[in-house]
Amino acid sequence: MKQTEILINGIEYKIKKLIEQKNLLLEENEKLKQEIERLNEAIEIKDNDISGLEEKVKTLNLSKSLVSAQDKKEIHQRIDELVREIDKSIRFINSLNK
Repeated sequence: MKQTEILINGIEYKIKKLIEQKNLLLEENEKLKQEIERLNEAIEIKDNDISGLEEKVKTLNLSKSLVSAQDKKEIHQRIDELVREIDKSIRFINSLNK
């Protein structure tokens, strides 16, 4: 009889330990689920950032490709004209100051 009590007590102890382990594992599992959710949200935000930046790159590349060599030449000519006008204005102002 004494031996069966010892066996029963041993089984009860092991069952209590298993229940404690189960509860600890459930808590850890819940924490890990929350961490996964947080990381998934961070990934979604980063994916949105990447998509936005990719769109900006496409827009910039498109705008660069729209400026042709002729357009660049005309822009440079217009800048040269403006510089000449500024130089003329400076010469005129300097001549008035003499």
